[in-house]
Amino acid sequence: MEFLIQGRSKEDGIKALDAASQARVAVQRLRQMTGTLKYMQDKDIADIFAREKNRIGVIIGHIDEQLTKTPRKSSPGVGKSFTWVKQDLQKEWNKYMDFTFEHARKRATDFMATWLKALKEEWESSKKTEVAKDFKGNAQAKQNKKKELEQTQKDILALVKKTEDEWDKVKDWKKPANWNEKDEEDTGDDGADQEDQEAAGQDAV
Repeated sequence: MEFLIQGRSKEDGIKALDAASQARVAVQRLRQMTGTLKYMQDKDIADIFAREKNRIGVIIGHIDEQLTKTPRKSSPGVGKSFTWVKQDLQKEWNKYMDFTFEHARKRATDFMATWLKALKEEWESSKKTEVAKDFKGNAQAKQNKKKELEQTQKDILALVKKTEDEWDKVKDWKKPANWNEKDEEDTGDDGADQEDQEAAGQDAV
């Protein structure tokens, strides 16, 4: 991103672009992150995300509980058996998902803060409007080039400002309201209940 913002990227399909065009690509990548958080905060998506997280936790907790009832022999012919000791796997799963959520949020906010700042610093610089010393042309041509550079700077900074404004609307990513609900049975709307019932019916036939 640093080289892209500075117009020095050597990426395939990008290295031939001028500095302003490379900066626009950088802005597009920042918008992708904004779009991702906007998507994750959609009411329906957030609800499904939390329900599936809880559902997996319940299943893991059930496995943890059932394993205590199933001693495992160490090897064929050896009478010694080992009994599973409950590990509170549902609680551990929830702790893991809490960590994962916070880690994802921090990565997103750090990414945006770092590169929005870099874009502004790069494009607010007076160097962006300086005509190259080796510019070939008369005084009028040089003046026209100066105006062109100033307009390009203004356009890029407007894009950055718009991107920052949109990011401000979604950057406070909170966990879904139902994040910690206990889904004790498979009652989701994802079709899993029906699949389980169908499977049970086939086994009975």
